[in-house]
Amino acid sequence: MSEHENIPLNTILEAIAIKISSNNSQKICLCNLYAPDSANLTLTDLENLIKQLPHPFILLGDFNSRNTLWGFNYTDRRGRTIEKLLENDSIVLLNDGGSIDWSVQTSYNSNDHWPITLKLLKSQPTEKPTPKWLLRNPNWSAFSNTIENLLTTKQFDILLQTNLPTDIDNIVETFSNIITQAAESTIGKSQPSFIKKKVPGGMKLMKQQSKTTKLH
Repeated sequence: MSEHENIPLNTILEAIAIKISSNNSQKICLCNLYAPDSANLTLTDLENLIKQLPHPFILLGDFNSRNTLWGFNYTDRRGRTIEKLLENDSIVLLNDGGSIDWSVQTSYNSNDHWPITLKLLKSQPTEKPTPKWLLRNPNWSAFSNTIENLLTTKQFDILLQTNLPTDIDNIVETFSNIITQAAESTIGKSQPSFIKKKVPGGMKLMKQQSKTTKLH
């Protein structure tokens, strides 16, 4: 990297940010965040931080959060907060094993936080991202009305009256299809990537991307 500039931040979080320029003059913002267990990490504070970062950016650090989505066997309160943050369809996890190679430098044992070396790989991941419902600002009224209309159109009440209890699978499948169809037409899906790879120490790697670029 040939040059960098500091990015001023107005936040109560322990965060610093710089913008770096690579040898090919491509600029990217790097933001490092440390959230100790004793601190209150809220979705509002994280979103406020992200709004101040120039695009594109990489947000990384020690969030002290656990979630089964990134490899832990349980989800805590902070893990749910980060999961909610990742519902933003312009942010994805980078620790997918395809875009970045990272390793923990355990030889630096003078501190209880080991540094992590990141190396950007040239190869692109081949695994397709998992579609995800857009639940940040859903229109529940339209969703409910669509379900009611579909229940009438598909004569679901007649299905309940004429099918024996032994045909419960057909009833459940029909009702599930109605809910799914209503959600697809009123809520929709994005393409975020949740790769179940455990990150040491609760560290997260997130990257902002435009909606037209490939997921990393």
